[in-house]
Amino acid sequence: MSDKTLSPSPTVDPHQHLQIVLNPDGTLTRLQQFPCTSPTSDPNLPISVLTKDVTINQSNNTWTQIFLPRKALDNSSSNKKLPLIVFFHGSGFIVLSAASTIFHDFCVNMANDVEAVVVSVEYRLARSTGCLRLTMMPWKRCVGSKPVKKNG
Repeated sequence: MSDKTLSPSPTVDPHQHLQIVLNPDGTLTRLQQFPCTSPTSDPNLPISVLTKDVTINQSNNTWTQIFLPRKALDNSSSNKKLPLIVFFHGSGFIVLSAASTIFHDFCVNMANDVEAVVVSVEYRLARSTGCLRLTMMPWKRCVGSKPVKKNG
């Protein structure tokens, strides 16, 4: 082992690092827009995986993106059952989306390589509805139909 000591890293402002602004009401404004990919379900296109968005709860803006390998449409594999993979995208409940190109491409590759149906879930992000303090309120308030609001 080395006798060198590491100097402490400079303090990083997480809001600045993530390019978000904490609003007075406790919600967040996301300043950075990330590239997104729209679903493509036309079987006539030369793509290996077909995708489609399906709404779960319109008032909460929750939905899934379903990825189906083209191989599943072949007549020879019409009776073959495919595994189902449910994918929850990363990003710490703060940024990004199931439609973000990085996660869309990952799910396309997974559906194609594993030959599985992949369902990527879009969920509500933290603090766009005031749901960051999960320990202080029931989970149902965060996933329910009404956003949490501060009193006063």
